[in-house]
Amino acid sequence: MKQCQEYEQTIASGSLSHVRKDVTPSSCEASTCSLPVLEELRDSESSTEEEHPDPLFSWPDRKLPEKTEEVEEVEETSVAQPAMTTSASWVVDTPTQGTAGSRIPGLAPFDEQRFKFLQLLNPAVRNGVQIELYLDKLTGATVVAKRVPAHRLQAFSSPIPDDTEDPWQEMAVTTYLGGSGLGRVPGVCACHGAFRSVSGDAMLVSDYLLGGDLFDVASKLGEPGPHREQQAWFLIRSLLEAIMTVHSRGVAHGDVSLENILMQRGCSKSIALIDFGMAVTGDLTRAVGVRGKPSYHAPEMHTERFHDARCADLFACGVTAYALAMGSYPWTSTRPGTCAVFGYAQKHGIEAFFHKRKVSVCGVKKPLNCLLSARYKQLLLTLLSLEPLRRFEVSSWQFMHGSCVAQLAATAGVHGALAGG
Repeated sequence: MKQCQEYEQTIASGSLSHVRKDVTPSSCEASTCSLPVLEELRDSESSTEEEHPDPLFSWPDRKLPEKTEEVEEVEETSVAQPAMTTSASWVVDTPTQGTAGSRIPGLAPFDEQRFKFLQLLNPAVRNGVQIELYLDKLTGATVVAKRVPAHRLQAFSSPIPDDTEDPWQEMAVTTYLGGSGLGRVPGVCACHGAFRSVSGDAMLVSDYLLGGDLFDVASKLGEPGPHREQQAWFLIRSLLEAIMTVHSRGVAHGDVSLENILMQRGCSKSIALIDFGMAVTGDLTRAVGVRGKPSYHAPEMHTERFHDARCADLFACGVTAYALAMGSYPWTSTRPGTCAVFGYAQKHGIEAFFHKRKVSVCGVKKPLNCLLSARYKQLLLTLLSLEPLRRFEVSSWQFMHGSCVAQLAATAGVHGALAGG
């Protein structure tokens, strides 16, 4: 409990009164995209276990070049595993009954005179939700609107078990954290409001950020090594600062991933969180159910009745930090019995996994452990710890408190840091 208390003392307390608070498990999953991951063979003691892979939805245009990685020094088969998103449904405190419009303060009409439609960015692939580009004539800025069809809003007018992301939850949390009020978090994509169109669709309007998401960034950082790690440091620091601030507002993101983190406008070192449809509020220490993408699931989601949603966010930050540094995911899933790689890490420890895993750099296989500075390795060991409360230790790190710029430059400039940090 000491780590948890220190973490809570590090971040300011906050509140969010008008969003849903309790969680129930969900088994529904929806597609998104991922980096490549190699599925290695299990060690000899567990080689007879049967695998139960998650269903896959392939987005081939989002795959990175394959890397050759290994845990055991045996012949292997490379498998690119698209990430998927799992959502938990929510229980509303108030009202006890009512319409979809009563889930959060009434939605204002979408002003089609103010917002001029420019183009469709993302067509409705699943759930009827699509992303549209608009010109805000009031400010002259280009913005994006996430259009949620009326039938989906009505479907969530009361709690629905085993369903995907809750649009009302997303609108409530996004307008709170991304709006101009007291809950504003700089590391959350700026939100200009939630509205209702003439057809009854919800329109969640946010900044249009041209820098892309961290998936795009991770695919362009080059080979693993000091230069890539330096760039990853700045991004992961910005991410952790944003996540800790979100936690201070009484919210856990619930679906931290490369795809849900955008680059801030005009800054190559700052990020903006998006997609709060799976956010946890209320008692963050007693979240239940599995949410997020399998590669990012905190393992305790699958084994404990309750888990700390903040610890789960930090574990997902660890997977993100790994992907930024290495250009691939560490494993495909943390669900017991589904991924040989995580099974090895769970049995032998994360540090042993770093020693055993090998990555091809310029055609030469190198132990992952030798490609990371001591400091970045320690960051990963903290965030990916199989002991959830230990992840809170990241809040006490010096790099989290504004004095890391010189350290990061030194990390990139001194190749010897890979050996001694």
